[in-house]
Amino acid sequence: ATAGPNAVTLANTASQPTPTDATTGRRVTVQLALTPELQAAYKDATLFVFAKADAGPPLPLAVKKLTLSAAAAPIVLTEQDAMQAGWGLAQAQKIKVSARLSRSGTVTPSADDVSVESAVLEFTQPALQVSLHMESK
Repeated sequence: ATAGPNAVTLANTASQPTPTDATTGRRVTVQLALTPELQAAYKDATLFVFAKADAGPPLPLAVKKLTLSAAAAPIVLTEQDAMQAGWGLAQAQKIKVSARLSRSGTVTPSADDVSVESAVLEFTQPALQVSLHMESK
């Protein structure tokens, strides 16, 4: 059996933007500031940035796993960063944004992790911005 013209059509439509594309869905831009001491002490750590619903299941709405050097630029969480289909930024009106440095590189928090959490943010528009300042314990 040959693939036929339908296979090409499907491949072409798969790359087209969808309504949940990062350009049309909700997004949160996070500006993370770290002290020089923290940057030195955690230079090889993994950075987790995530958004959770203020009320509801504890599963993050969006999450990114990054290197510490990624904190130098704004970090953007979008619908594309959802951990589970059907549970993304569009499912909550009020959220909290957190950042955590993990020396172990695992998502499970440990005693030597350093983290910061925002106040409650509300989606009054599709794009939110938040600044977080992370300091040593």
